[in-house]
Amino acid sequence: MARGPAKRTVAIVLDTTKLAERDLIVTLLAEDGTLECAVAKGARKGGSRFGAACELYRISDVLLAPGRNLSVMADARLVEGSPILPRDFEVLSACAAIAECVKAASVEGEGEGVVFSLTARALEILAQPLDLAHLKLIVSAFAFKLTAMLGWRVELDFCVGCGSADVRWFDAMSGGALCSDCAAKVEAAELLGDHRRSWIRALLLCPLAELARAPVAPDDAAWMAHLALAWTRAQLEVGLKSFAFFANLSSQAIG
Repeated sequence: MARGPAKRTVAIVLDTTKLAERDLIVTLLAEDGTLECAVAKGARKGGSRFGAACELYRISDVLLAPGRNLSVMADARLVEGSPILPRDFEVLSACAAIAECVKAASVEGEGEGVVFSLTARALEILAQPLDLAHLKLIVSAFAFKLTAMLGWRVELDFCVGCGSADVRWFDAMSGGALCSDCAAKVEAAELLGDHRRSWIRALLLCPLAELARAPVAPDDAAWMAHLALAWTRAQLEVGLKSFAFFANLSSQAIG
């Protein structure tokens, strides 16, 4: 039975898993937004023809041939200008959180090209020198932007329970802002002042490059990371362990 033609695509390496002694299973986000899993034979062998093209969070031009169960990576080459991420614990933790969100939001064989563009842009920004507060800002913005692109846009202006414009509370499971009456019925609702509401709006609307330069207090960045985690967990209905680990990082603990 014919297995179909090979597929060439630009893709981001989201995850790798060891297979046998020398191979890798590579999880890729293709440029059309689909999730692809492929076997890279011999990728762990010294002098492999795949080289850096199978490294985590790199952007590569890959040729995927149909296989028995998974696609087979027939060729892979780094795309010129692919961001080189620092081998820094904080940066890699941020990248892992982003990759986890993409995998949780994606269905193999289905996708949106804007997800690839957003992910590629986020990795490009994370390759720049950023402190932990700005790393948390970028990951939080990515999570809110990603879920909005896929149909889960946070409501900030009207109560998601009754439609009132007098909103002072927020609950991720409910879908956003709440009035005081509706918040009283939600145990996990938290007070949302103008300052924090402005930050959530900025995460949704501001370009990532602008956020990377924005003044942000560490406490605000930490709050946003935990809010983005709660929001993404609620919409995607997954645990997001890497995101949770990253949200809990502190400069003091790392130092």
